[in-house]
Amino acid sequence: MVTKSSLFLRSHLAALSNIASAINEAEFLGEAILELLRDNGVEEIFSTPDIYNPLSVSVQTSGKKRLILDFRHVNLHVYRQKFKCEAFAKNYFVLI
Repeated sequence: MVTKSSLFLRSHLAALSNIASAINEAEFLGEAILELLRDNGVEEIFSTPDIYNPLSVSVQTSGKKRLILDFRHVNLHVYRQKFKCEAFAKNYFVLI
């Protein structure tokens, strides 16, 4: 079971806490994490990681819930390089 105190995550650069939806949907969050562990979608580690990212839960109008891993903080530190894919697009559509 995921408790409110275990939902708070941190980063080596800033203290980040989970978005309120993750705290409000703690039961779903715990089930989603257990499913990811069972399906080998994530791996449990026993050492302290360098980066922790906040979690969120998106609830659609149909009631379906999705687990969201928030990378906004990490994205600020990612170098973005622009490139054109014209050659790829041309060759890809020729092969189809």
